[in-house]
Amino acid sequence: MSTAAFPALSIQDLSLTRANTHILNQVDLHLAAGQIGCLLGPSGCGKTTLLRAIAGFESIQAGKITIAGLCVAGNGQEQAPEQRGIGMVFQDYALFPHLTVAENIAFGLHKLNKAEQQQRCQEWLQRLHLDNLAQRYPHQLSGGQQQRVALARALAPQPQLLLMDEPFANLDAALRESLSLEVRDLLKALGASALLVTHDPTEAFTLADVIGVMQQGRIVQWDSPYRVYHEPANRFVASFVGLGSFLQSQVTSPRHIHTPLGLVHGQCTEQGCSSEVSVLVRPDDIVYDPLSSFRAKVVYKAFQGPSTLYRLILHDQQLVVALMPSHIQLNVGDETGIRFDTGGHVVAFA
Repeated sequence: MSTAAFPALSIQDLSLTRANTHILNQVDLHLAAGQIGCLLGPSGCGKTTLLRAIAGFESIQAGKITIAGLCVAGNGQEQAPEQRGIGMVFQDYALFPHLTVAENIAFGLHKLNKAEQQQRCQEWLQRLHLDNLAQRYPHQLSGGQQQRVALARALAPQPQLLLMDEPFANLDAALRESLSLEVRDLLKALGASALLVTHDPTEAFTLADVIGVMQQGRIVQWDSPYRVYHEPANRFVASFVGLGSFLQSQVTSPRHIHTPLGLVHGQCTEQGCSSEVSVLVRPDDIVYDPLSSFRAKVVYKAFQGPSTLYRLILHDQQLVVALMPSHIQLNVGDETGIRFDTGGHVVAFA
């Protein structure tokens, strides 16, 4: 794992075309050493193709890919995958079925002598809590155990960059959440640099320091999870990364917008804004306040354990979605007071 001053990964103006169709179009990103990045987007947006291009499994037509200061693609050169200093965790884990857990982990350690291989393998068996499974074969393991073996095998050679393609897609929800937290803790403890692909915003928020939201072969926002959620670059990002409502509102000054829930400080984030804008309202922006003069009627509710999701209709017939603590008991048909609390981050679109 690299701790050098070089970025873990730098991509400049990368394009990839197949059969005269642009799969990736002028992609740029910068991942600092020790960061965990995520490519997030719907199926077909190009995120897996971009990961494969970084790994060396896809040839690029334009642009440049640099890993830990070394140009691996572009400028007339294209390094083979095994020369790029990467580790790879595939969606289906791609473990060798005829090798034991220990042999799978040791597979990429051929540059070390036998004693060093055994020591490194034992180290990773312990780190991933696989000690008692060392002599088992992949078919004898659960999905979570196979994922740990795949991760150990990818990290054992100490790559400059770890790439993960939908690493938790085959796990059930509870295991996916717990293992993703465990993987983040491990990568942070190692100071490792990693880039993963997912279509699940929750997974991206859990794991990543920085998220690249992809749309039609482009990264439309490369930013912190907080800013991707609360300050999305466009309507696509706003809608893809989480629940939200768009309230038709009026711009009353360069820094003020009049919404159905009162006057807020903010400005339109897109070019071409006029006096009519749509203000993004996240479910957690709506606060229960029985004393508020702004009233709303409950038209839908869904209990979610620690919280309850409500759909509310406002006085002007616009709808908002609200997430409130579950000890607040409202029923369909009830009218309640609410207020709009964005924490100072109002986002409006043309």
